[in-house]
Amino acid sequence: MAAEKLERGRAALRRLAEQALKAKQKGQRAAPASGEAQKLIHELQVHQIELEVQNEELLATRQRVEELLARYTALYDFAPVGYCTLDPRGRILELNLTAARFLGKNRGELVGKLLASHLDHLALAEHKAALARLFAHDDPLSWDLALSDGRTLRVDAVAEPGGKSCFAALVDVSASLAAERERERGRQRLGEMSQRLVAVQEDERRRLSAELHDHTSGNLAALDLLLRTLAGQLARAAPKDGDSTATIGNVQELLRTTAAEIRAVCSDLRPPLLDYAGLLPALESYAKRFSERYGIAVRIELKGKPARLQPTLESTLFRIAQEALTNCAKHSGAKMVVVSLHFSVQRTALEISDDGCGFDPGAATAGQGLSIMRERAEFGGGVCSIVSKPRHGTKIRVEF
Repeated sequence: MAAEKLERGRAALRRLAEQALKAKQKGQRAAPASGEAQKLIHELQVHQIELEVQNEELLATRQRVEELLARYTALYDFAPVGYCTLDPRGRILELNLTAARFLGKNRGELVGKLLASHLDHLALAEHKAALARLFAHDDPLSWDLALSDGRTLRVDAVAEPGGKSCFAALVDVSASLAAERERERGRQRLGEMSQRLVAVQEDERRRLSAELHDHTSGNLAALDLLLRTLAGQLARAAPKDGDSTATIGNVQELLRTTAAEIRAVCSDLRPPLLDYAGLLPALESYAKRFSERYGIAVRIELKGKPARLQPTLESTLFRIAQEALTNCAKHSGAKMVVVSLHFSVQRTALEISDDGCGFDPGAATAGQGLSIMRERAEFGGGVCSIVSKPRHGTKIRVEF
């Protein structure tokens, strides 16, 4: 195939030379010569024209190659990405101006030197291991180079066929890594602020619950006692005045109802059992009141040996259970809810599952309560997962 192509090229060149010679001979008068000599002269003239045509083509090709080389060199040297060629030891065989600028030296000073000489000593082992993996396999590889001046270069390299060298692209990722670290610090600060906010909220709930219980409940009890005394006095002073006695009785009943509601509010704000006895007794007490209020059966299950947890963690788990039960009462139509506490050395987990109507957790109408539970879990350093399907109930699991 190649021989045929070469032969066609020679034939085309011969035709061009013949045409050029005929055009040249039209304006010249040929000297008389023998037939054999004239044939030889003709061949020489044709060969000379062939050489001239080839020379012109070679000159044009050389000019195009030089232009392409200059363009490639400009693209290579002034690219925003550093490029270099390394041998298996990590010695620099070739590099562009951008890579030299990343390394802080002139290109002539870097060729033939080890790239590792510019790295932080803590990064040497990782760099050598990455080069070994790169030349041991044909797949591209990426790793980070920590330079001795504190900057970081991201390396994307591929070994050339034969395994004698590799071509590497270098990108300075110092700014992006610093921004990522700053974002991580921001997330940590946000988490700390969120935890402090939750702690402040719980303290305020505790204070408000104590004030309601200590002052308002006591005052209501005193009012009930006074009304009872007043009812006795009215009965002795006016035995036949049944309307006044009935009115006082109604007021007493209203006071007792109000006192019960205030006790329930105090318990919802911050159940005293949570502080004095721990999470399990607090959940059992709340589950009993929840069942009485909404008519939904709640079963508490315990796995592992119960233990007192950090106050903030106990508060977080109680609030998540409280929110889950409230959502269940509002939306699920469930008849039974199971609250499971799992205690172990490695983790603490809380599960709330119901036999209600279920829902699609990915739907836009999933509700704010789910977001509140997730946020509470994340603020406390835990993970919240929600599994539900329409008509198949809901299971909420939180792990710390």
